[in-house]
Amino acid sequence: AGSAIAIADDDPVLIAPVPKTLPKRSSAWDDFEHLVDQRKVQCTRCGHKLSFVSVSKTGTSSMTRHQDACRKKRKPEGGQQLLSFAPKMPSAQNLKLHALLQRWIVRDQQSLSVVAHPDFRAFLSAAAGGYDPPSRYVLTNKIRNDYEDMKVVIKGYMRSLPGKIALTTDGWTAANGDQFLSLTAHWIGKDWTIGSLLLDFPPFPVPHTAENGANLITRALLEFGIDKKISACVTDNTPSAFNITTILKQRFGPSSMLPGRCAAHLINLVVKHGLNDADRDVIFAPCRSFVNLILRSKPTENALREACKVRGITFKVPPTVMDVRWNSTYKQLLSLQDLEPALRLMFADRKHASLAWGQPVWHAIQDLTKILEVFSDVSEHIQGRKYPTISAAAQGYVLISTELHALGTSPSLTAWGIEVVKLFQNRLVSYRE
Repeated sequence: AGSAIAIADDDPVLIAPVPKTLPKRSSAWDDFEHLVDQRKVQCTRCGHKLSFVSVSKTGTSSMTRHQDACRKKRKPEGGQQLLSFAPKMPSAQNLKLHALLQRWIVRDQQSLSVVAHPDFRAFLSAAAGGYDPPSRYVLTNKIRNDYEDMKVVIKGYMRSLPGKIALTTDGWTAANGDQFLSLTAHWIGKDWTIGSLLLDFPPFPVPHTAENGANLITRALLEFGIDKKISACVTDNTPSAFNITTILKQRFGPSSMLPGRCAAHLINLVVKHGLNDADRDVIFAPCRSFVNLILRSKPTENALREACKVRGITFKVPPTVMDVRWNSTYKQLLSLQDLEPALRLMFADRKHASLAWGQPVWHAIQDLTKILEVFSDVSEHIQGRKYPTISAAAQGYVLISTELHALGTSPSLTAWGIEVVKLFQNRLVSYRE
């Protein structure tokens, strides 16, 4: 527990020094791990702890006695002769496998109980030449100790950065309803490379006010010793989240500390509410119903397949609309537009005539795909940049404004489409302000 942590090449921040290993002369150490900070040793099989100061003061006799009595240690049946067919795994290799197993559990968010499953242990033993993984209790303590050691390394690194640090923060809700607040730091290092790191991910209890969010962030900044280094903080566009930056600026930041709002979230809000203003759910209700029918009706799907074959169009099921993702509406309308010749042929059949929608809806599909294309292009531009910056977000805002203005005076849109452009422009201005 008191040793440094070896960080793989793809891990952030630093490469820590190679861990120092304790001299272990007794075979008792085969089944025990030294917990230096606790002045104890822990059985790697059952997790039982024993007091231990040093070999000269404490000795290893209590460890040997526990080895003989440990319930988790496999004992031979009466009269069975123990044979050794393979050399014992070297200690260095055993420690390396411990570290790789721990990293997999942490990164893949596996349950610690997996190491206790007999089939999993049998697999590791066969694959790694007799490797015996540590117990879940040992792994729990090791992960906790390594986390604290890693935090010490990161604190030193963050404090040594020569420049300023920008923050991004957002709320997140787990599947079980537990809520958390993420805090990520971004910086330019000594070699002019951009780095980022998740600093904290604490539980975020209700109420989710700006004050409570700022308190969680303040605690992390003080703990890492970077409260005087913050240059900006980017949040989403909800009032409570955006006010977090205002509070942080009052507490720590100089006048140059910049508040920022997530450009992707701004686009999402503008499009989502712009679509609602345009009565999307009413106008495109027949389209949504048709797509849902295709997903659950094989005869309808086959009819569309046949129509696509006749028109020489590649068949594809239009995507469903997800309210939390504005681009799902855009993708569905694009797909219906591509299928238009086949759909018109299919709707001409009396059996499917009741599924058809009128010409005004086709015009609305054409208008809205042109409008949403503007937001899609800017969104892909921002997300496609390796290092999106505040200036890139500002350029995106200017581009959206310019393109919407051009569309609003374009003869390619119907009168309805021009009115929808105005609705989107109003939303863009209101959220930008």
